[in-house]
Amino acid sequence: MTGRMIIALVVLLFALVFALQNTEPVDLHFLRWDMSVKAGYAVGVPFVFGIFVGLLLSTRHHRKLQKVQQLPEPGSPAAMLANVNATAAKKRAASWWW
Repeated sequence: MTGRMIIALVVLLFALVFALQNTEPVDLHFLRWDMSVKAGYAVGVPFVFGIFVGLLLSTRHHRKLQKVQQLPEPGSPAAMLANVNATAAKKRAASWWW
């Protein structure tokens, strides 16, 4: 297990304990909505939402990095071959119906 995984599990454990111990209702006001929810939910739902958004952005960033690292040097034989293969793939994808 990596250090990042251990830290993530510890933070998740603390958030879970916090949510389970804080069951008193609190009033929330957001724009025009007024609602009463448990304090654990008021903190836990945004926490989980933040983790989800962070994972999505992290995954997107890693994919961009992989694409940049995989691109061959322009003008090299590998780049010319990649261009030919990409053009052929586009033609096949465009004509799948016909």
